[in-house]
Amino acid sequence: MESNIKLPEFVKLNNTALRLTGDVYYRDGGKWSISYKIIDGVLLSWKSTMLHLHRKPLIEITKKEWKKDNGEYAPNI
Repeated sequence: MESNIKLPEFVKLNNTALRLTGDVYYRDGGKWSISYKIIDGVLLSWKSTMLHLHRKPLIEITKKEWKKDNGEYAPNI
């Protein structure tokens, strides 16, 4: 991983909002997580066992967007 890239706290994967927790992006509204890799300066999802989620761009979003998408499952952070 490229250490000079600051990871966004909140991202969307396709239309699903996730938040950075430790070394994974976590989906509160479904209780699952996904790893990531930075390839050629692009932040990508990394889940080779789930090809529909593998190597997809992780796009930065706001905390407000994340909270709205996760609804009642979003913790108060």
